[in-house]
Order: sequence, then C-alpha cells, then structure tokens
Amino acid sequence: MSKFKLVWRGKEVAEAVLTKTVSPALAEAGLRVESKSKQKLRASKQERNAKGKAVFVKGGGHGVRTATLRRSIHTAAPGYSWASDDVEPASGTPERGGTKHDPGKVGDRLTVQVGTGMRYAIYVHQKHNDPTVLHFLITSGAEVRKEMPTIIGRYRLR
Repeated sequence: MSKFKLVWRGKEVAEAVLTKTVSPALAEAGLRVESKSKQKLRASKQERNAKGKAVFVKGGGHGVRTATLRRSIHTAAPGYSWASDDVEPASGTPERGGTKHDPGKVGDRLTVQVGTGMRYAIYVHQKHNDPTVLHFLITSGAEVRKEMPTIIGRYRLR
C-alpha cells in the first residue's frame, strides 16, 4: 500500500482561474467593446449655409452631432445606475469611458456591462439608417467575442 495523500484544491484553483484569468479578460473585453462602439459613431458631415453657420448635411449622419453619445459609452459593473448618464447633448459633456471595471458576480457568472444611459441612444442603436451605426453595441460585442480566445490566452495561469 502506498503512503501518499491527495489534497484536493479544486475550489482554490477555480477561484484562482476566476480572479486571475476570467475577471481581467472580461474587463479588457468590455473596454474593447466600448472602443469599437465609439469608433462606429463618426461625425456627421457639415456644410456652411448662406449665413456661414455650420449645418448638418441630410443623410450624412453617422451617429454623431455633438459627440455626447459617443463620450457616454462606457463599461460598468452590474448594478450600475445608467440613468445618471443622461445629460443634454452638448460639446462639453464628460468622457465616461476608458476606465477598466472589474466584473461583478451575478449568480455564478462574472459580468461586465457596456452601454450608455442616454435616452436617445436606443433610437440611434435600433433605428439608424447607416448600417455601420445600426446596433453599434451588439455588433461591437460580436466582434470582440471572436477575439476572446486571444484575450483569455494573455491572462492564462502559468
């Protein structure tokens, strides 16, 4: 009979994988979705009218007039109150993105959210006539999903 003892560390290993691999990979994925979403929203074409005032060209919009919507897209942990993001469109609104948020646990899953609390964002997201802007958050998420094996590989346990 052999004299060796097995010490099971399954819970410790699972926790290490969550905190050192999955959590930072999800945080990075959230930032990538945020960045790709912002890139899809481009400035509308402008021209000068007879009085010299800048006016937007009809049909030339790509989801941006004041860039308030673009600046409002950001990542957040579950439970974030998106309603606090809703401000009047203006050229001086704050940049909310670019900050890495650690995912939060929802049940047995880690979750990070990407979005905006702007009231009119749903209209731009769901009904925009430019196919590159239409569903800008969902399509960005799908693009980053394809990159997940590479992202997770960078955080794998060694």
